[in-house]
Amino acid sequence: ILVDKINRNRKEEGMEIEAAIMEAGKTRLQPIILTTITTITGLLPITIKEAGWAPMGYSIIFGLLFSTLLSLIVVPLLYQKFAKKELDTNGKHYKLDEDREHQGITKEYEKTVQSQTTASIKEATHQ
Repeated sequence: ILVDKINRNRKEEGMEIEAAIMEAGKTRLQPIILTTITTITGLLPITIKEAGWAPMGYSIIFGLLFSTLLSLIVVPLLYQKFAKKELDTNGKHYKLDEDREHQGITKEYEKTVQSQTTASIKEATHQ
């Protein structure tokens, strides 16, 4: 959800990568933290009281803490490093449009070559 919010900030709001990450982080921080706290709070009684459930409870709790840190720190850093720059054009995808135009030219060229090849084959078979 954090990455989706960052993408929406960039596409719909026209934000640059850093600003989009900061705004999405501020927006999603509270829900992520509250979800982590409520889950841990729900697991603590069974983890502490029931010896049979303790290993699984501790595994879930520490796994949740680790994944929360990944979500709030590592994911935004990786997004910043590997995000495509062409989304930073106020919602316009200039680079993508250029690629599409190039692909259109390439397809036209392929059609022309194919029709010329087909015509050459027809001529060769009729002679």
